[in-house]
Amino acid sequence: MTTDRRKHLQRLARKKAAYEAKKRGGQATDMPIIAMTRSAVRAASAHQQQVFIHGDILAFTTSAGDAWLLERVERWCMRLLIQGRDPIVGGAIHETPDQLMVEWSAKFRLADNTFCYDPMEIDDDDPPATFPGYPIAAIQAWIDA
Repeated sequence: MTTDRRKHLQRLARKKAAYEAKKRGGQATDMPIIAMTRSAVRAASAHQQQVFIHGDILAFTTSAGDAWLLERVERWCMRLLIQGRDPIVGGAIHETPDQLMVEWSAKFRLADNTFCYDPMEIDDDDPPATFPGYPIAAIQAWIDA
């Protein structure tokens, strides 16, 4: 296969991914997960609501300054920022070109238009919680895709 043909096919694949993500309410990205996470933290710090999708990984931000990283298959989640505080970027995410390792700390579920957070270890500093007003439709569309 020629280099031009390969580039053309890669462009088509990126366009298709962008189209599919837009249908699900997010924006597709082929950036590394750690870069996507940093973008989400910046967006949350600026109180912008955004959804970033990279296959089975989704990051979303809210106008309240919250940022989350989600995993579709096992429903893992990680808080990145809550009300613009407590960034966790970098320490719990390890990415190489061949592998992604995330030290997930909780699971998530959607119930009655609410995002539910269930930490693996419950203590006073990190109790289970629910968050209404998150982009539930976009998250549900991504789960169902």
